Amino acid sequence: MDRTTLVATGGAIDASGANRWTTRRSTDRRQTWETVDLITEAVTSAQTEVVEDALGHLFVGGVIGASPTRYPTLRRSTDRGKTWSTVDQLTSDTFGTSTMRGIAMGPDNALYTVSQTVEAGGRNHTIVRKRDCW
Repeated sequence: MDRTTLVATGGAIDASGANRWTTRRSTDRRQTWETVDLITEAVTSAQTEVVEDALGHLFVGGVIGASPTRYPTLRRSTDRGKTWSTVDQLTSDTFGTSTMRGIAMGPDNALYTVSQTVEAGGRNHTIVRKRDCW
């Protein structure tokens, strides 16, 4: 990404009091910001950092859904943060509450995601997934 474009992601409360996953972008060194991605499904504010692969694709992770069923979700932009799409979502009938804990780009240009899930019986699991970048 060029040095004048910045992308930030996080939770935001809308006028109705609902928590929304919001990704914003500035193309003028933080002078102005625009909302480029707004997840309006029931969400929690468990968004991760923004990471970039060697091709310039941007990735953010977060959670979509409402307790007790929340899904760690990975979103990607291929156009410097203008548009976003879901490229992976951890769903399972086995797990109830799930949280995206982090994402990172490895030295092998693979994307790693870390999620924590709790199965119906209360047992915690940490799930690390590795993906070659697209």
